[in-house]
Amino acid sequence: MRIINLSNFSRYPIFGLRPTSPHLTIYRFPFPAVLSVLHRGTGIFLYFFILGIFFVESSSSLDIIDYNIYIIYNSLIQLNYVTLLLFVIPVFYSFNYHLLNGIRHYIWNTGKLLSISSVYRTGYLILFLSLILTIAEVIYLLI
Repeated sequence: MRIINLSNFSRYPIFGLRPTSPHLTIYRFPFPAVLSVLHRGTGIFLYFFILGIFFVESSSSLDIIDYNIYIIYNSLIQLNYVTLLLFVIPVFYSFNYHLLNGIRHYIWNTGKLLSISSVYRTGYLILFLSLILTIAEVIYLLI
């Protein structure tokens, strides 16, 4: 008698006892796909960041939120190393990456730099320039 291991099979009754596809465990995303997801992620991050700043600033001026939350928010704005590492650097890098990658997309819309090698080269260039700009902005803040 043969025993079937059901852990590798789909649990949905409409599919029956078919093996589950391992495509997510063996598939490696191409570099442009990773950059695309990163571009969308930085856009979402920046949207919620700006929305959060707007909420705290507007509600604190209208006395909607507790004054203690506003005190904590103002203490986070003060530039110290913890704030710099946890708050300012991700925002700067997200902004720089999203901006430069958006410019790259505008260039693509003109029909230039669309070969596979150009897509990879400009992708690495965008990551590098975003890092350089972020470092330059942080140094400017610390001076």
